[in-house]
Amino acid sequence: MTDGSYDDEARQLAKWKRRIAENKYIRERGLLEQSNLLSYAMHKLSHQRVPLSLSDRFTIWRLLQRGYDVNERDDSGVPPIVHAAAHGWLFFVHMFLNYDGDINVTSTIQETAVCAACRRQRSALLRYLVLRGADLDVCDKSGFSCLRWATKHQDVGMLKLLLRYGASVTKDCGTSQNSAMDWARDYQNDAMLALLERALLKEKKATLAMLEAKGSTKTIRKRAKEAATTEVAPEIVVKTLCAEERLEDTALSVRERRARVRRDQQQRDRIEAHERHAKAAFQARTQAVIQSLRPVEHHSTGVIVAMETEWRKVKSMHWQLCPLPPKVDTQTQAFVDLKRIQDLACAASDDILDDPPTPRLPRQKAPSMAFYCPTSK
Repeated sequence: MTDGSYDDEARQLAKWKRRIAENKYIRERGLLEQSNLLSYAMHKLSHQRVPLSLSDRFTIWRLLQRGYDVNERDDSGVPPIVHAAAHGWLFFVHMFLNYDGDINVTSTIQETAVCAACRRQRSALLRYLVLRGADLDVCDKSGFSCLRWATKHQDVGMLKLLLRYGASVTKDCGTSQNSAMDWARDYQNDAMLALLERALLKEKKATLAMLEAKGSTKTIRKRAKEAATTEVAPEIVVKTLCAEERLEDTALSVRERRARVRRDQQQRDRIEAHERHAKAAFQARTQAVIQSLRPVEHHSTGVIVAMETEWRKVKSMHWQLCPLPPKVDTQTQAFVDLKRIQDLACAASDDILDDPPTPRLPRQKAPSMAFYCPTSK
């Protein structure tokens, strides 16, 4: 045995001893009741290879009903909503947000749900998170933001979606790691590079307009103070204030602000309508599943009869709920069969005893030897 293999076995043995000691400590102190079963359940579901079933969704919903913290991290440092976003489980993400979940909660590597969706290219889930107001400028510890993941995956649709809903190219370029524009240049993607440059130029123009408006506002206020101190006519002060308001309106016109407010209100209305529809559909589906799991009760004869049913295919694209035959206990059925055999045997013996005795025929004399071998006299 080499020293390397001996060290590996000793390390594995020490790890298992430590795990046994931890489990013993948890059982003795009763810490299992204080643990967050929701985080452990999502951690387990994220590592299974089979698709989600109805029982998995029902389990997570029941854990949420019990009041477990949605934003708490598991042992790997990942909250449940980040697990759901990484696997594209829109159902779980919507459920977590309805139960007071934080859409911008981070893992130990500062990864949010929207970053996980961009990393795994979950476009539908990314659109939902963007509409719910997720922060698009978060950068994790590995140096990747949403824009950088989009350029790394060469996904032009994802990049357009992020830029449309306010992802800042200026903040993305202000770090020491490679920015989204650097990734676009490395991949020689002219279309994505043009989109990023256009967005960056628009942000720079907006910043310059804001700074000019701020500087002119300070100048106008200073002149207004000087005019007030030198007792100038009030008409001049009113004119300066009106000019200040006009300068503020030039940075962002009234029409644009009203359009933005209208779009935000329409977006909030769509989100609320979607939440109401999803909640009603989920409750109706839950009630239907619970009623299908309960046994069917018939009250026609006054005796409650429980019957199990199953869905059977009657014809193409048509299924029907059919009753199943009652389940028979083998041990009980054996006793019933034995009792039936005993009853039949007793009945047969009673019939034999009750019948009159049959008369016996007289025994005939056996033929003699002369019958078979006759001799002449």
